[in-house]
Amino acid sequence: MFDGKLTQKQRRFAEAIFKGESATDAYVLAGYKATKRTIAGVEGCKLLKNPSISAYLSYLKGQVEEKIVIDEARLIRELQSIAFARIDHLLDLDTGEMLPKDELLKSNALACVSDFSVDEIESGEGIKRKRKLKMFSKVQAIETLLKISGYSQELALGLRICESYGIKLRQNERSEWEVIK
Repeated sequence: MFDGKLTQKQRRFAEAIFKGESATDAYVLAGYKATKRTIAGVEGCKLLKNPSISAYLSYLKGQVEEKIVIDEARLIRELQSIAFARIDHLLDLDTGEMLPKDELLKSNALACVSDFSVDEIESGEGIKRKRKLKMFSKVQAIETLLKISGYSQELALGLRICESYGIKLRQNERSEWEVIK
């Protein structure tokens, strides 16, 4: 049990930091007021140096060893990024080139990528780069979302939802779900 003294806002700030929020976002989520994001960032960094908040963060980290804490909303966002990802969110379909890094980072499109590698091939024309991109299974992400959402017991409804996003599914001979192309 944590014995330190924290205000409600300090506790909310530390918990947001613990869940992976930036100091700026944690400051605002905790209920502190700031006229600008830069001010929220500076004040959030100051709070991180508070000994009581540091002690509480250490306490929370210790709790993880006993119990894994998952932010359900973040999990669902990640699964949605995988389930509803489209290749044109990653690549320029005309050239086959990856979209600019800034664009990929802003859109959270990279959440659906499970592996990426670049092979350099020497040829008479110089070095060419061959990029390999592998995406997480959309079907598994959709199945998980359906289970989380409670639709696994109402399969027809789940399949209609998938179809509304342009995704048609079928079960193969091993009872695994596949996307119909």
